[in-house]
Amino acid sequence: MTRFVSVCAAIGLLVGAGVAQAQATETGMLPNSAQITFDRLFINEDGGEAREASDPDALRRYLNRAHCTCGKEGAGDEQFLNYQLRLTTDTGTDRPGDVFVGGPSCDDDLLRDTQCRGINTIGDIDQMALRPENLQFTLYEAINVNRLTEPCIETEGDASIWVLVDSDANGAYDYTVKQVIGESESGMVKGPDTQPPPLPTEIEASSAESSVVLSWTAPISRASDLAYYQVLCSVGDAPAFDGPTYEARYQTSLELCGVTDDDLPTETVITSGDEGSMVTLATL
Repeated sequence: MTRFVSVCAAIGLLVGAGVAQAQATETGMLPNSAQITFDRLFINEDGGEAREASDPDALRRYLNRAHCTCGKEGAGDEQFLNYQLRLTTDTGTDRPGDVFVGGPSCDDDLLRDTQCRGINTIGDIDQMALRPENLQFTLYEAINVNRLTEPCIETEGDASIWVLVDSDANGAYDYTVKQVIGESESGMVKGPDTQPPPLPTEIEASSAESSVVLSWTAPISRASDLAYYQVLCSVGDAPAFDGPTYEARYQTSLELCGVTDDDLPTETVITSGDEGSMVTLATL
């Protein structure tokens, strides 16, 4: 006799968040054709010492919503991003450089105050021709910019770090350089991605001997945001198995730094099949 049980399944969808950095975008020119470069990006991968990401997947994972949320709360060992900046040659100006985080318009005098936020000032850019300058900030600062009391904003790729220089001391910036945070030279990492991927539709469950079969229709829109599906099972409130059958492929702020995110998964009851089954759709 076949015995049917109610099964709770959580479907986790990972945002698809290496590692040489893409070339920065410049406007204007510094004396002696000098350039400010964003040479290296360091992260605290797996909670360790700051170093370059081991591979593109590690960097994408670091630029996700969980890390943004942990940065907001100042919690855990994986809060910070560290960029190493250099100057290709001395400008002879000894001028400062103002560092901003924000979107694509920090070089616009009319939009800068509302869309960007200053996080640092490099006292003398020419010193970077001798030794690199290290800039540290959180992913949350770069994404939320001036909205630092709100939950992490859902966005994809729209977060940059800027350096603006008034090289001739006339009161107006004449050189700007922008680096999309985390964007890789290979194109395998596009930048931060805190936007959840689209959910599947037409989810159906049917029971069988000691198993449950789930099926769904994959979304067409933004399909590239989907890396895989992972299904977690329980029988009532008890685990379906004595231990994990597969390593978790998703990441939450609770797991990463002990902080609960403001957005909880959505529960949907599937009524197809022999019994209604609760399915939690979690966009992770």
